[in-house]
Amino acid sequence: MKHTGDGTSVSIRDLATATSVAPSTVGALLTGDQETLNIEAASAIADRIGVDLLVLWTPTGRSSTGATLREAVA
Repeated sequence: MKHTGDGTSVSIRDLATATSVAPSTVGALLTGDQETLNIEAASAIADRIGVDLLVLWTPTGRSSTGATLREAVA
């Protein structure tokens, strides 16, 4: 989180506040204690740090509609 897509750094607390994700959840993701997150929270985190969603997470499950991840949450 020292080198986000926009060149700024972000702390766990700042990321949590900006994305409405609990700081403990952000910390658990960083340490690997937690590996999954719902699509809305995952998208918010990726957007805040300025990277594509698929850089951070791999989708699980199957898509019967062929919709993109962004379309699925819209």
